[in-house]
Amino acid sequence: MIGAGYWRTRRGGTVCAHPMRERRARFGELIQIDGSPHDWFEGRGDYCTLLVFIDDATGRLTQLRFAPTETTLAYPGTSAELVRTLSVQVTRTLSKNLSCQYENQLMQIKTTGTGLGLRGAKVMVHEHFDGRKELLWKKRQLAYTVMDKPQRQSPVADSKTVNARVDKAMVRRDTGHKPAPSHPWRNMPIGKLANDGQCATL
Repeated sequence: MIGAGYWRTRRGGTVCAHPMRERRARFGELIQIDGSPHDWFEGRGDYCTLLVFIDDATGRLTQLRFAPTETTLAYPGTSAELVRTLSVQVTRTLSKNLSCQYENQLMQIKTTGTGLGLRGAKVMVHEHFDGRKELLWKKRQLAYTVMDKPQRQSPVADSKTVNARVDKAMVRRDTGHKPAPSHPWRNMPIGKLANDGQCATL
């Protein structure tokens, strides 16, 4: 009867209740948040909920935290940590004057004391998507000021370089530079002392 077309079988699963969609193209575009209540510590601790932040593009677990319950108050602190997780993170070492350089910017740390404990410390620079930059040291945010295009001191030249500069200057002096005919020096009397005590010799 099926072969003759008098009777058709019922096919299940024709309606998809949860259609598949394409994942996001880039990391950080969409973060899915979910809470999973469970006895995670198997009776050795309190019954709690695991808050999970999952990146849609890569499926990476970007943030995990235990909370008593899945409430609105449990998410703000985790969201702040998530923003730092999704930021560009670069490690820098503070110099003796408590400064570090990042992308042609000199970051000077603000301290109320001497800041001896920060000398040579490893700090983490967090650059967020909106352009903000944070300096963290041992999970503590540091205040700083930014100076664009830092003025660096020129390196000390050796004796060979200094001698070459002197020789070049002497050659440039010997070739001479004669003033234009309309220059005021042309009108000064030759061999006569000027008011400043100098003699004009052209």
